[in-house]
Amino acid sequence: YAQNRQHRYERARGRCEGCGRPVGPGEWQCDHIVTVARWTREKRPGSPNQISNLQILCTLPRDGAPKGCHALKTRADRR
Repeated sequence: YAQNRQHRYERARGRCEGCGRPVGPGEWQCDHIVTVARWTREKRPGSPNQISNLQILCTLPRDGAPKGCHALKTRADRR
């Protein structure tokens, strides 16, 4: 997972894939597009940690998202 996480960050060119803002160390989280729980429940093939199921989301405050895009996505996943 750690290797795929870093690779995804490089593919995102150091930018949040939610809002496009540049992010550096400590300013982003690697998020599962399809949550691990849903991946398992739906019995999808492969690993939920594959690069195509990961996205880089900021943890920086911005308009409408005081804790960044990652917090918005996490909140949506829990609904």
